[in-house]
Amino acid sequence: MRPILLTTMIGTLACAPAVTAQSPERDQPNRNQPRERTQDERQNPNRDQYARNQGLKENFTTCDTLLDASIKSERDTEHEAEVDELIVDTRNGRILYAIVDTNEILGSEDKIVALPYGALSWDPATRTYRINASTAQLAALPKFDEDNWKNLQSDSWWSSLRGAFGDRSEFRDAQDQDGDEYTVFFHDGRAETMKGQVVSVDRQMPSSRDSKYCAVVLSSPEDNQRHVVLLAPVDYLDQNSVALPKEGTEVNVTTIKGYNAKGEPIRVAQRITIDGKTVELRDDEGVPRWKSVNDRGPFYLERVSNLTDGSLMIEGEEFGDVSQAIFEPQSGQLAFYIISVGGVLGIDDTLYPVPGSAVTIGQEDHLYIDMSKSKFRLAPKLSGKGTDDLNVAAFASSVYDYYGVKRPDFNLKRSEKWSQEEGNRDDRNMDEDRNEHPDR
Repeated sequence: MRPILLTTMIGTLACAPAVTAQSPERDQPNRNQPRERTQDERQNPNRDQYARNQGLKENFTTCDTLLDASIKSERDTEHEAEVDELIVDTRNGRILYAIVDTNEILGSEDKIVALPYGALSWDPATRTYRINASTAQLAALPKFDEDNWKNLQSDSWWSSLRGAFGDRSEFRDAQDQDGDEYTVFFHDGRAETMKGQVVSVDRQMPSSRDSKYCAVVLSSPEDNQRHVVLLAPVDYLDQNSVALPKEGTEVNVTTIKGYNAKGEPIRVAQRITIDGKTVELRDDEGVPRWKSVNDRGPFYLERVSNLTDGSLMIEGEEFGDVSQAIFEPQSGQLAFYIISVGGVLGIDDTLYPVPGSAVTIGQEDHLYIDMSKSKFRLAPKLSGKGTDDLNVAAFASSVYDYYGVKRPDFNLKRSEKWSQEEGNRDDRNMDEDRNEHPDR
């Protein structure tokens, strides 16, 4: 998934209604559509038999199903916790936390906490979560502060998690991953060095993250075009006494093609040479050299309930509404967005599944895609069975192939034991124990 550019996020929003039906267009590819369910399968709330008959590989689930799910424990049948919100890491599209109202489950204090998603397991038969945390671990988690939820990526927060659950691989992977909303473009392309003359300088280019960016408009004699080149946050340039180029200055800049928060084409600078002085802005992977407010790095968290607020923008115009976000619930990986085109109030609309990695999300949570309207209209569509189509391997593969993106890794291996009451030890101690006692 291309990283999400955050907009103002106030309150917990409800996700859109579940996607169920549409009127398919004539050019809909029928060869990948699943068969109709039998009467027995329709009446059976357990979807496993249908999955086996269809040869399904995943169990994709709508975001509203996940947000509405309760949390149960086999050791406490009297209480059920509730999911208030899910928090996704926009750098890779995986859910990091569930904001949970504990409701005294496992004898815990009734409070709202940010529970690591790995401490939950999804039960597709009942569409509920199972909690893999102990009473002591829930007690060790601080109360979740809605007004300061950005602290979920602070060093003190990571310390709180390790105090409750040990030094888990999930924490290390999330904390060690660097980058901002523009880093992904370096993964998809090759940086190029270009020469040009500065036409104008903009110190206030908006970014949906923590700060304003500085950008220059560069006139390149190589292609006789003007390019908007994104440099770095103004604070970073000022703190490092970087003198911005003036109009008419000749510069050399190494850039990668990308898009800004409005979906407009830009070039993201890796380094720039001004008057013989080279300023390094990003490393070869596109990771920025700067930190944002309080040295926490670029902010990368987003509420799952915000993912369906925008529209799909094609060729500068609104083409359809984002009606749903689809996740693989065990790994917590974002798989698809569902785009609703045409119809009135969801009736007689055409539903297009679009891989999360095929779009850029910008201001006002709009999605942007580098594709013409005519080509998008020929993309695979959902049938009357709705999002169940995506659980058919052939159809899901056809969607990824059409948009030319790789299938995400839905086989993320999470730690099996999180609860201290189940004899949990942190990952590192387990590895050391295996090395000392290989016969165990």
